[in-house]
Order: sequence, then C-alpha cells, then structure tokens
Amino acid sequence: MPDILIANDDKSSRGIFKALLSTEFSDSFIGLVKNGREAQKILANIDFDAVICDVQMPYMTGFEVYDSLSDPPPFVMTSCSTNYKSEAEKRNICFLSVPCTRKELCDKVRECMG
Repeated sequence: MPDILIANDDKSSRGIFKALLSTEFSDSFIGLVKNGREAQKILANIDFDAVICDVQMPYMTGFEVYDSLSDPPPFVMTSCSTNYKSEAEKRNICFLSVPCTRKELCDKVRECMG
C-alpha cells in the first residue's frame, strides 16, 4: 500500500483527510504535517508515494513545496477555491476541490499515482 503525506495547516482538515483515506488505504502509512516548510523538510528525507497538499499554507504554498523538490512524488493539490486548478494543471499536478467525498479523494489519489 502507498505511503501518503497530508500537508495542511488546518488540523481538522488533516484529520478528515486521514479518516477518509484510512478505509481504502488501511495498510498505508499516512503522515501529517501542518505547513509547507514541514512538508518540504520531510519530503527531502522520506519517500512518499503520494502527497495531498493544501495550496495555501504558512511559510510555503503547496506549489512552492512541489517546485522545491528535485523529484517530487505525485501530488494532489487541494483548495476550496478552483482558481488554482489551472496552475496545478500547468505543472501536471492533480487538483481536488474541497470539501470532497471519500470516493473523490481516494479516486484522485489513485489517479495521481497512475
């Protein structure tokens, strides 16, 4: 099963994403970080199969985290605003508008991992 990192500055969003993923990815390791700087640091040292990353976070945006990595894993960028969808598509990053259903989240994670 894939190892998944959730990067989101909102504690309740991190918990919701983890709960939604845990049923379909029950054998997966799901890591949690609360800002872009923490995401960048952990991704520089640990390999993840997918990252679910909020676009707007303290210290670094999700796009800045992605751009800072020499070989980024598959990303799913999340935002309540669809204004970021085209920016994600330019970088070949999956985008998910939130709130979302369990099926939408899990399908998007599978899609981004190919």
